[in-house]
Formats: sequence, C-alpha cells, structure tokens
Amino acid sequence: MTNKITTIILFFLSVCYSYSQSRIERLLPLLIDCDSINAVEFVDNNIEGSNGTRNYVIVVLPTPIERIPQSVKDSLIAAFEHEYFVASESDRYHKRGKAGDTLSYALVYDGAYEKEPGGLRVNAGDYGVTGLNVSAAANLDIKGKNLMFDFYMEGSPQHRIQLKNKYELPSKSSEEEVIAMIAAVFDEIATNSAVIKQPLNFDGSKNTCSYCLFQTNKYAKSYSKGVRLEVPPSLAEDAYTKMGAAMNKVTFTDCSYDLSQQKNDVSIIFGKDWQGEAFLMHRTADGRVYLFHKEAQENGYDNALPQNWYSEDYLENK
Repeated sequence: MTNKITTIILFFLSVCYSYSQSRIERLLPLLIDCDSINAVEFVDNNIEGSNGTRNYVIVVLPTPIERIPQSVKDSLIAAFEHEYFVASESDRYHKRGKAGDTLSYALVYDGAYEKEPGGLRVNAGDYGVTGLNVSAAANLDIKGKNLMFDFYMEGSPQHRIQLKNKYELPSKSSEEEVIAMIAAVFDEIATNSAVIKQPLNFDGSKNTCSYCLFQTNKYAKSYSKGVRLEVPPSLAEDAYTKMGAAMNKVTFTDCSYDLSQQKNDVSIIFGKDWQGEAFLMHRTADGRVYLFHKEAQENGYDNALPQNWYSEDYLENK
C-alpha cells in the first residue's frame, strides 16, 4: 500500500512539474512576436562544450514597461506567481518605492542554482547557463521602469513557434539533408534578378569590428568564405519569412547546430566545433534583407565572420 501511495504521489508531482513548466512556455510566442519587445532565442544541440543535450534559452533584454502590452505583463506575473509555489526552488522579492516598484522572481526545476563567487544568483540568460544543474530555470525582474525575463530548459519547448506541424522534418534527417534544404531556399532567393549577389572572403586579420560571430579562438588563423545576398524591400519580407522558416525546421531534427534568433536577425551554424556551414539573415531599418551562406571552414582556420557582416566594407572579393 505504501509503495502504491508513493507511486501516485510521484506521478502527480511529475504531472505538476510538466504542466507547471508549460505555463511559462505558453507565453514564449507572445514575447517573440511582440514588436515592442526585444527578445533573443538561442537553441543548440550537441555543440562542443555543452552537456550533450538540446538546450533552449530566451532572453528579453531590458525593455521599458510602457512598451509591453498590459496583458503580456499581467500574464507573466500570474505565471510566475503560480510557479513560485510549485517550482523545486523559488525566490520572490517585492519592494515599493517612489522611483517605481521592484518585483523579482527566480525559479528552478529539478535542481538548484549554482552560486557564483560571492553568492550571486546565476540568471538563465548568463553565459554560464550550461553550468546550471537544472532541467529548467526562469527569471522575471521588474525594476523601476524596465522589465527583464529569461528562461532556460533542456530540450525544446512545445510553444516556441507556431509552425511545428507544418514545418516539422524527420528527426533523423542528416546534416547534409537539412543544409541542402536551407541552401535550396537561399538559392531560390538568389535567382531573382533584383537581388544583389556578392561572393565574399572575410579575412580575420583585417577584422575591424569588436568581435567575430561563432568565434572559438581554437586556431591561429581565421578566415571565412561565402556569398552574401542583398534583397530589396519589395522582396524582403517574403525572403525573410522563407529563410526563417527553413532555419527553424532544423530545430526539430537531431543535427548538431546552434541557432540564434531575434526580431531582425537569425543565424544558424552547423558542426560541433562551429566549423560547418552557416546561414545568416539580417533585416535593416530601411526594409532591405541581407542573407549570407558561409561555406564550411577550411582545416586549420577559425571563423572570421564580423558582427556587422551585412555592412562591413573592408572585405576582399576573390
């Protein structure tokens, strides 16, 4: 009888945690799609240096409260208030002040926060997220006139994007197959005569930006080669939608990749050491869209892909 009761309790606890975590997951599309919120997503699978599992992180950068719809703010607070009582570890702080209220929540599931030196809390959005011994973690901070949010989990949230059923690929698709799928969309966009095509070589020794994307500093030399497309405003939205959908298809496969996505920037790179092919997309304020298809790295070379790859003018054409 005791074993039966224990089994029932464990079952309800597992259901509670699963359902509980989905309360926050269901809000993710609101944060991603809202034009007034600057949200950044990171999805990686089996990248070297990770714990060998699929990881998901979303970070809402400090955003003025007045830019966030009241319904979104209320939904976040309600979800965290509920989670405060059911998460495996939780913290809540509320202070009223003349400069504005402070309201902070920190939640973890199936684990505990590892403290930084000095006992500081490690947020899910910090670079040390893979060091957290938890299956999921979330933070909500409303301080004065700004709101910040981050969420981390092992695996893939069910509510990250709304196109799963339409765009899902077989999970066992090979890296060659998914790269060919994205490249086919890239090549289709490139066939339009209004699109400007430019072969480029990024020389790391001439990099003038603050840092390179996908930089591992493993080799003494850095270099990247590929083709950049400049899509005019009349074709830009269609190109952005098609390429964005193609990149997101990969997140339903078991390939080794690293995806970063926000409102006007999406990038994906393949390979456990960031040495595979990569696709990048950027939307400018004037409505143009830039795409870049980076070839796989040559042996003995690290990536040399500047942050402003879409506008950098020191590049050499070969």
